[in-house]
Amino acid sequence: PAWSGARVTAYVELLRAGVSPTYLETAVDDDADCFTVTVVRDHPARNPPGLWHRRHVYGFAPGSAEIEQPGARAAVRVAAALYEVERTKIRLDGNTDTVGAAGRNLALSRRRAEAVARALVREGVRWEDIEIQAHGEMRLARPTPDETPEPLNRRVQIDMRWVPARTD
Repeated sequence: PAWSGARVTAYVELLRAGVSPTYLETAVDDDADCFTVTVVRDHPARNPPGLWHRRHVYGFAPGSAEIEQPGARAAVRVAAALYEVERTKIRLDGNTDTVGAAGRNLALSRRRAEAVARALVREGVRWEDIEIQAHGEMRLARPTPDETPEPLNRRVQIDMRWVPARTD
């Protein structure tokens, strides 16, 4: 049957990686025993020009800029899969929790965003399509008192904006 074994596994893995089913189109060719899953980028109802799509890379250890968690790596892979050369701009916003000095946290948030940028480049995203911003402990996902470790605040936000296709 067309939806068995590895075919279902591939589709489910894309869903688990965070790709919405509205971004996936499937096709089955029983004659050729072929199954394809396509990530849709250009459907105007799904990706109106200028719309930012937000994803988050969580799982940074305290004081670290290493992407360690499988979910964090999956968020990077999904963003790279949705990327299209000359049609997508990506903004990375690095953040930290409130543990440590504010200046140190600002530098750490930049290193986290740069680590995600390097991971995106390894996945095929052009460096020139990435913008990096560092916020340190200024934009907390979960407000906490100073010197409070909070995993939700140790993150990089990935914002993706589609640029309309050139018509010239």
